[in-house]
Amino acid sequence: MRILLLSAGMLTACARTPVPVGTPSPPAASSQWEEQSKALCPAFASWDRSGTKLLSSRAVLEAKPATIFQFFASWCAACGPQLRTLGQAFPADSNTGLVVVLSGERYGQAKGKLDAIEAQLERQIIVVEDGSKEVSRLFGVCEENQSASACQLPAVRVCHRQGKQLLSAQGNKGGLVERIRAVLP
Repeated sequence: MRILLLSAGMLTACARTPVPVGTPSPPAASSQWEEQSKALCPAFASWDRSGTKLLSSRAVLEAKPATIFQFFASWCAACGPQLRTLGQAFPADSNTGLVVVLSGERYGQAKGKLDAIEAQLERQIIVVEDGSKEVSRLFGVCEENQSASACQLPAVRVCHRQGKQLLSAQGNKGGLVERIRAVLP
């Protein structure tokens, strides 16, 4: 198993994507909410929007009592409105962090859409590049089969500072903010 992880790590490092560490959460059913009281948020390391700073899940989680990971892609029509809603409900000065994970994209591909949302929210959001979808797979947002990789977007995961997954949400269902607030520490 270690040899496989090392081999995968070397291949991943060659592609400028850091080696993710952790156990994936089980994928959630589409458009359903799941309380993940026993699930853990997987550990990972990935590049920020500049491609020069390595972000670790540990550092991101330790910054606030809880963190919302919103899985985003420029082609996802519902991702932008969901991010705006989350950004307004959980501003930068709140006790809840907000991180955008670019599922299958580099920052340059989503830059225009994210810049517009950040300008509207008057804040900068932490962005994690996930061009290889490793982080998305760890969280159970993307699944890979023999022919392709499928991601169920938009998707949200809420994690406690200590790494416990508090909520898993797939799809664009109403009441997301209330569901998040209900599980926050």
